[in-house]
Amino acid sequence: MKFLTILLMLIVFQFSGKGVLSAEVALVPVAVELVLALDNSSSVDAREFELQRQGIAKAFVDADVIETIENLKGGVAVAVYMWGEKARARVVIPFVHLYDARSAKAFAFRISVSPRPAISGYTALGHAMIESARMLEENSFKGLRRVIDISGDGRNNNGLSPQAARAGVVALGITINGLPILSDDDELDRYFRNRVIGGPLSFIEPAVNYDAFGQAIIRKLLREFQIFIAKGPARSFHLVQK
Repeated sequence: MKFLTILLMLIVFQFSGKGVLSAEVALVPVAVELVLALDNSSSVDAREFELQRQGIAKAFVDADVIETIENLKGGVAVAVYMWGEKARARVVIPFVHLYDARSAKAFAFRISVSPRPAISGYTALGHAMIESARMLEENSFKGLRRVIDISGDGRNNNGLSPQAARAGVVALGITINGLPILSDDDELDRYFRNRVIGGPLSFIEPAVNYDAFGQAIIRKLLREFQIFIAKGPARSFHLVQK
């Protein structure tokens, strides 16, 4: 079954994405291409959504995150995708090139004022993973590493299973990392570890609740970006508070 899933996903992508795009335009080299896939399902109330959105914004004005981006050859390319059920998922910010403090802070401002799309009644994790992979395949950047960051507070309850989606996405050389928010399910970290994350050096960075999301996303970004810095693991890998 897994083999058939991988084969199906490869067929879906083979006539789209960077193989075609690169023949038309030169791809911009970056260290990391990253999709931030944020939970927009009905389990996320207005306060929780705001903590999630502002947590992302604050992460990209964080001094350690900016310093890391500036130290990466080519910087990073980042996009924001808000997901729930397939029909209501939206690309909120297409891929943006971040390479210095100014570009990172501009991105932070954009996400801080981005309106929330229509709320979804379902949690379609598998679809979110597939669409995030499509975004990575079809953008104008060429990263040494391609990563999907899935954050959420619930388990899949609609559409393609996360395991099936993961098989196809990982076959494309994409890493899926997870930020499970444990507000409503204190075993969601185990679920993400077993059924969501995958690919080279994949990991989870749990947040005990939405109030802890901001610090969790900073730790997560630093761990994803600092892998390329030759001076070794930075102090912020073990960041507890600023």
